[in-house]
Amino acid sequence: MSPYLPGNTDPGFLNLIEVYRGADIEFPQLKAMTLAQWALESGWGLSDLAMKNNNFAGMKWRKGMQPFGWAVTYKDWQGKVDPYVHFRDKAAFISGYWARFDIVSAYPNWRKHVHSGDAFIDYIGPIWVGMSPTHNEKYVKDIKRLCRNRLEPLLKT
Repeated sequence: MSPYLPGNTDPGFLNLIEVYRGADIEFPQLKAMTLAQWALESGWGLSDLAMKNNNFAGMKWRKGMQPFGWAVTYKDWQGKVDPYVHFRDKAAFISGYWARFDIVSAYPNWRKHVHSGDAFIDYIGPIWVGMSPTHNEKYVKDIKRLCRNRLEPLLKT
């Protein structure tokens, strides 16, 4: 196990890291920041949504996700039941994550914020979480901290 990962990191998240390392994505400079987001969202892969549905980002179902998986009913941490995406595998999750920004209208002009991980998460983070400004700010700061302290060094190994 890498010294950059918590000892209880789920094997599914470890596999996601390896799949993502090898993935050819449009914005490779965002890999560490997006992995940090997924680590926070999924508790390093330990959430039920991640372990049972390959959904490491808490992504709700949209029809545009059909190429990547299917809808499942899921109760979130607040006790709210909604349809979420069950991704067919880790590669489908990665592709679906990136496709989502073009599918969901809440992220207009997101491509204008891809020049750095900070710019990207500063833009999408508050929209993704959609809670109070204080909570959104903490969410973004936590992702940046995970990125700098754990995921950037990990991806360099």
